Amino acid sequence: YVIYMGRDKHENEHLIAYGWPEDLWFHVDSHSSAHVYLRLPKGETIDDVPDEIVQECSQLCKANSIEGSKLSHVRMIYTPWANLKKTEGMADGQVGYHSRDAVRHTMVEHRVNAVVNRLNKTKVEMHNDPSELARLRRERDAAEAAEARRTREESKAAVAAEEKAARRERAEEEAAAALARATGTLYSAESLGAARAAALHADAERQIAKAKKKKGERRGGGVADASLVDDLFGDLCLASPGGGGGGGDWLDDDDEEDPFWSSGPSGGSSSAASAAASAGEGFGGPAAVAQTWRDASLGVLGEEVARVEAGRKSAGEMERLTEAAHERKAAAKSRAAEAAAKKAEAEAKAAEAVEAKRRELHGQREQAAEAAASGARAAQARLDADRAAGLAGAALEENEAAQEEELMVLEAVLGEEGFEREEEAAPPAFRLTVAGERARGEPTAVQLRVTFVVEYPSHLPPRLEIVDGVAAEDAPLVRDSLLALFYAQREESAAAGEPAEGVVHRWTEWVKEEWM
Repeated sequence: YVIYMGRDKHENEHLIAYGWPEDLWFHVDSHSSAHVYLRLPKGETIDDVPDEIVQECSQLCKANSIEGSKLSHVRMIYTPWANLKKTEGMADGQVGYHSRDAVRHTMVEHRVNAVVNRLNKTKVEMHNDPSELARLRRERDAAEAAEARRTREESKAAVAAEEKAARRERAEEEAAAALARATGTLYSAESLGAARAAALHADAERQIAKAKKKKGERRGGGVADASLVDDLFGDLCLASPGGGGGGGDWLDDDDEEDPFWSSGPSGGSSSAASAAASAGEGFGGPAAVAQTWRDASLGVLGEEVARVEAGRKSAGEMERLTEAAHERKAAAKSRAAEAAAKKAEAEAKAAEAVEAKRRELHGQREQAAEAAASGARAAQARLDADRAAGLAGAALEENEAAQEEELMVLEAVLGEEGFEREEEAAPPAFRLTVAGERARGEPTAVQLRVTFVVEYPSHLPPRLEIVDGVAAEDAPLVRDSLLALFYAQREESAAAGEPAEGVVHRWTEWVKEEWM
């Protein structure tokens, strides 16, 4: 861990201004003391800090408190830096809290010199210049922003890869479906159920009956012309060795002892017919029938039946497909209705939020305008009074040196990218570019043009122009807020009897931390 501590109220103020979100702030409760900051490693929170580290920071606070060091029992407070609140009217080193619930307490019963001495041995004086603290904070923010951008880019790449894979999968499914629709569905022998076999059996019987009637034969008699069997079923029925007049033996479905064609004794059925009957389903099991149709020489009728059946879907399957299509359509309609409802709800909430923000901004505009106007009146009255009393001359002479000093600080803090002085401008004029991120992580920048006046910083603010980065309707709010900030700081300095200080660097902080 690294601990930072201010030597006086001015350094405490710098630490407040340029603290890190990873810092924990320690202070003696109800007494003045040094501000102690514990910088946590990345990813660590206040809950992860060991108790002995909390006690060591508390010992350092107690040892650097004029009143607290004399007390045996001192209550300490500590909270994340982000919970510190600095408002107008507060003196240097004075802070409040955004949330009291985020403030924690611990008790230090007595001073432990061994701890304080050990910490003092590791003390190094550095970063006394606020510009150095500001540079460290900028570097830290830039690294965090780069990490956030890298994380967002990786997330976008992962989402894009998933979407691409999903599109490819959908394309493959659609191609497979199109191929299935174009080629039809092929059924294996095992998929033919008993109902289909029965239907085919009945169709075969009708064809046989029609052929017998055409030949003038009656059921049970022999058929002299073997072409009837050959034309209908090819080799499905073979000639019986003991039959008379040609033709084979065929066992009828409803009378298994009645020879279908034979004029001789029963029992001479062909091997093909026996194989079909052995399936145990009369005319033959569905698998046996389909297999026989596929492998045997089926004749005219058999070939036609096999061709038709191979490309035809059953009525049951068509019903199933139709039902599935209706279900998909209903589900899609339901999802569309749900999405529309969610969209309408989101749009309503967004409109409500926009309206609330509009009302809030309207109130802020009026408040900032009133603060700027009243501050301008009071500042002008003070300037007139000092001139009448002969006190303004000395203050105005000191302003020139204060302005040059502030220009040096601004150039050091903002660097070449953020500070651009207009050469040969009299009085001094310059442009400030304040870069940062909005609440959603979007990069943004605001550009200001500032011109010093001879009455700055002792009495009046510099002239301010918002060049870019702020919408036209919001420019008055930003300008009035910055002017009000100057007047408030000038009142604080006057009340404390201290010389006026430059305020432009605080303007840049307000733009980045409050406006953005």
